[in-house]
Amino acid sequence: MFIKEQGYFKRFETDGTLDWSFPSDYINCALLNDYQRLVPRNYGGSEYIRWSEYHEYLNSYEIEQEYVEYSEELAKQLKWMEDYIHFDRPSFKYDFISSRGAYQAIKIAATGFRGITPALAYNGYYECIESMGYDLAWLKELDGVYFEIWRRVTQGMSFKDALAEVCHLNRFPLHQHRMERALEFDEAMEEMEEEFRICTAAITPEVKEDKARELIAGAVKELVRTIIHAITSVSLCYACF
Repeated sequence: MFIKEQGYFKRFETDGTLDWSFPSDYINCALLNDYQRLVPRNYGGSEYIRWSEYHEYLNSYEIEQEYVEYSEELAKQLKWMEDYIHFDRPSFKYDFISSRGAYQAIKIAATGFRGITPALAYNGYYECIESMGYDLAWLKELDGVYFEIWRRVTQGMSFKDALAEVCHLNRFPLHQHRMERALEFDEAMEEMEEEFRICTAAITPEVKEDKARELIAGAVKELVRTIIHAITSVSLCYACF
């Protein structure tokens, strides 16, 4: 449902294509198979993140499947780094933690994933750290945003008015731009309101504020997991074509 709502396969539904192509530089290379030659178009140079890096790996389907499994294992075994991801960079503390994490990632690749090269192992590690930082930043403030909105909505304010008031507080810098965008564009407003409904669905009238905040925090975590799972599913679907 999430994949459909976000329109990930809109182009496929329209004309039956996923808008991938075989770059001319790869067509005449006998060492590559069709899967390795296939590259998504990057209209305007901004449709895909790190597109120029992605199409230079030229990995086989089997290696990319193993890379997905390796990434999932990193997310489990490097979870301890969440307590340190907010350290200033560069700094002695962060460099020490990062080196330890990188060593563990290389060891995981070397002992459990025969197809993962050192370059892919490091790439997977840095992707894991970036994802971890994003998730923590999202979780750190989003529950606060929706809690403050919930407090105002329970007092009779509309979602839009409550959002505007919370936005003007300027207490949640990580989500300030998103709130401002929601106040300006209806589509962004609808997206945030839907998230708010999901994150407050379990709160009944008799629930007190402390418990409400706990429920919202739990729902936000689940929401992030759902989004990550959906994005992973999209990646796997693309890999199958």
